[in-house]
Amino acid sequence: MDSLFSDPIMTFLPTELAERIFILCVPSLDLPQTTSRAPVLLCLVSKSWRDYVYNIPALWRTICLHPTRNSKVGAMNTWLTRSGRNSLVVFLKVSRFFGSEGGVFVAALFAHSARIHTLRLCLESVSVWNCTPTLPRLERLEIEPSPSIGCAPAISPIVNSAPRLREIVWSSRDDPQPVLANGNQLRKLSLLSGIDDLSQVKTVLQACPHLTYLAIRDPSTWTRTTPSESVARIPLMDLATLEASPITLQLCVAPNLLSLAFTGNHSHIPSLLSFLPGSPRLRDLKLTLRLECEHQFMEIFNSVSSVVFLEVTIITTAPNHLDSIINNILKALARGMTCWEGNCVLPCLQHLIIHGHQLSTSDVVSIECDTLVDMLERRQYRLLNRHIPHDVNLSIQSLVHGIQPAARLKSFILNGYGALNHHALHRLEPLRNQGLALGGTLIPTNNCEA
Repeated sequence: MDSLFSDPIMTFLPTELAERIFILCVPSLDLPQTTSRAPVLLCLVSKSWRDYVYNIPALWRTICLHPTRNSKVGAMNTWLTRSGRNSLVVFLKVSRFFGSEGGVFVAALFAHSARIHTLRLCLESVSVWNCTPTLPRLERLEIEPSPSIGCAPAISPIVNSAPRLREIVWSSRDDPQPVLANGNQLRKLSLLSGIDDLSQVKTVLQACPHLTYLAIRDPSTWTRTTPSESVARIPLMDLATLEASPITLQLCVAPNLLSLAFTGNHSHIPSLLSFLPGSPRLRDLKLTLRLECEHQFMEIFNSVSSVVFLEVTIITTAPNHLDSIINNILKALARGMTCWEGNCVLPCLQHLIIHGHQLSTSDVVSIECDTLVDMLERRQYRLLNRHIPHDVNLSIQSLVHGIQPAARLKSFILNGYGALNHHALHRLEPLRNQGLALGGTLIPTNNCEA
């Protein structure tokens, strides 16, 4: 049996390729429990596999630890020894039952602190945490949700001992300010537990001026009204990706922003509209909005002419509002695709995703099939008038010099709406043959209306 498993891997494949195959068997680092078990599971296949896996240090660089009274330091040391000199990814949970035995366990772990690259830490009890490791190679720190409050002061020594730290993912309910003392060196920051205080958000932005990625959630997004007073915006010149709360948009400007994800209600639209002109290079836009009418969407679309990828989730509470909003949005997206119709909405758009969610009813929302297909046909075939001056006649010369081809829509996904009828599906076939990728409601089903 051993030879059947070992020959193809160990005999016929080059060593580097065989090792790469084994490494690809280890799941993503976002699944710590599975990841920590993966090398052990590979060892159970056969003795030949076990011997081979023991000699691939990269397979053992991830370790998931939850020290208890029954934890064995020797087993952990064996695991770490097999990892060789590789950098380590450590998931450590410190429970309230973390006694002296747990302290010995963690002390043995941090004897290898110079190799720790990523540390995911959950502190259920701050009182038993008395470790101040030096982590010279730490680049990513994740703080998991826990019932403990006051963990930031306990964690700040870790941040201060990590000169190469570039990313913090903060899911604790505690104030993150103490761990941002060295915010100048951070490039990525995620505050996933949410900040709903204007001064706190401002402090965070001022402490981390060189971020390329920022995610700040507001736990009161749906009920909060954005403050109306004007404030000086903090420039984030390196920011490329932003997952923003309404307060964040009011406090910063990001001239080099490429991707924006925003969640809010109709009262937050002014904050979004005031932010968008400061990001002329924006290409990816993801909106989750609770709205009452489509006119608010039109204002947004007219402010983001450079967007290539657009994902919109429309949430309404009033009956029949969702179908009205989506149908009017589709009509707007079809306008301006010829030289006599004026400016085009979203002229660079290539990928479009629309989700609909009506809170007040579970009924399937109807959609005007002809309106939808008309929009897709215009986006696929027509010309776009982008920069023709008002005083220029539409002669052949002006058409040659003034009109440029519109960006063709490459994909469109529609979710949360009723299926299209057979006539609309028949009109979609030529578009699909031209390379337009369709998904969601736009995929034919057996119960389409005749």
